[in-house]
Amino acid sequence: YTIEAGVTFTGPGALVIAELATVILEDGAELDAPLVMNGRMKIGASPGSVTLNADYGQSSTGVAEFEIGGLTGSEFDSLDVTGFNAILDGTLELSLINGFVPDIGDTFTIIEAGSIVGTFDTINDLSGGLIFDVIYNPTSVVVNVTKLLGDLNGDGFVGIDDLNIVLANWNQNVPPGDPLADPNGDGFVGIDDLNTVLGNWNAGTPPTSTVNIPEPGVFGVMLLGYVGIWGRRRYSA
Repeated sequence: YTIEAGVTFTGPGALVIAELATVILEDGAELDAPLVMNGRMKIGASPGSVTLNADYGQSSTGVAEFEIGGLTGSEFDSLDVTGFNAILDGTLELSLINGFVPDIGDTFTIIEAGSIVGTFDTINDLSGGLIFDVIYNPTSVVVNVTKLLGDLNGDGFVGIDDLNIVLANWNQNVPPGDPLADPNGDGFVGIDDLNTVLGNWNAGTPPTSTVNIPEPGVFGVMLLGYVGIWGRRRYSA
């Protein structure tokens, strides 16, 4: 289904989007009937803004896609349900477009409503290398960029200091989700955590004191040797 820009959708009942179906709400579309989302919602024009003059209800099977391409309201998708309820469940899917890379601390108000009820059950982050925090306020849903994936020490850059945190805790059990050693949150510091750091190597803005940072391929060879030697010594002990 596509609801085009400049078109106002009205009716005595609700617009119900079935599970596995997709509705595209083009930029500037306006709905005067409740929208029940059991399927997938896309806001068109990449990005776009849609006004709903009635309740928005998303079920556990529903998926709401929001694209982020800049800091201003016209550069990221938004849903305006001001004066009515936004009842949330299911999945929120976030992605970056137009080459935009937000900074840590940037915020995006993706939903405004008379009242926010519930939360999204699942957050699918398609940004690659960024961690988003979804904040549920009484009348809005705000997406906040909290840190880079692999930036374990929180300095805004993935590099040697983050690698050292992993190596210092190698093969150790830590509290699940410990951000200083266990980025994948499984409670154990190992190869998956190492890959998280190397997979996002050099992401962000390097601190002024950082110089001569090798590429991941160089570190890969170094680390294989280090882990192999460490393992042999441990075994022989």
